[in-house]
Amino acid sequence: MNRRYFWGGFVVFIGAILFLEAAGIVTGNVWRYMWAIILVLIGIGIMFPER
Repeated sequence: MNRRYFWGGFVVFIGAILFLEAAGIVTGNVWRYMWAIILVLIGIGIMFPER
């Protein structure tokens, strides 16, 4: 997986979550569980490094 696509997808994902929270679609404290999602994405990036 290209590192540029990984981090680009990560930024898009975070932006989409924040947009949904601002629009009122997702309620609650998103940052409370965001750290777990960040760890999962970093782990995926380590498992599938750039070839």
